Amino acid sequence: MRKAVYLLAIMFSLVLASTSCEKGDEVTPEEEVPSGIQPSDIVGSWGFVSLVFEFNGTTTTYTDCDTELNRDYDGVTLGIDNVTTTNMTLYTNCIDQNEKPWRVDYGYTIKDNVITTDNTYPFKYQIVNATTFDGTVLKLKLIDQGGNTTLPLNGTYTLEKL
Repeated sequence: MRKAVYLLAIMFSLVLASTSCEKGDEVTPEEEVPSGIQPSDIVGSWGFVSLVFEFNGTTTTYTDCDTELNRDYDGVTLGIDNVTTTNMTLYTNCIDQNEKPWRVDYGYTIKDNVITTDNTYPFKYQIVNATTFDGTVLKLKLIDQGGNTTLPLNGTYTLEKL
């Protein structure tokens, strides 16, 4: 019996000696691959095509500057110029009499198909056509107006690449 225990101890020692304590190829977690629309996908300029918005109890598609809607809301004809991977210029040419056109530069990020401006009270636009985006048409739903109650919350803009 002693010989058997001794033999098992030797075999166990050989097994331990043949395995290395060195780290082999470490398994690293896969890098997180971003999903959805990325800033590089929207670089360029985007012109206003339409706004779908509920106003006075009726959902309407606006394709130009509507003076009645513009009395209560800003950003009726949203466009985006000079988009880089970190900055963009939001603008509208739909203005009330004696006002200047609205044109403001913002930094931005995109996460989970939501564009968020980096100002004090950020605007958030959900990219509603993220799964069908072809690089020519961008559909944005305003989901957070950043405290600015004069923007068409829940309105969906259609923009076309210029």
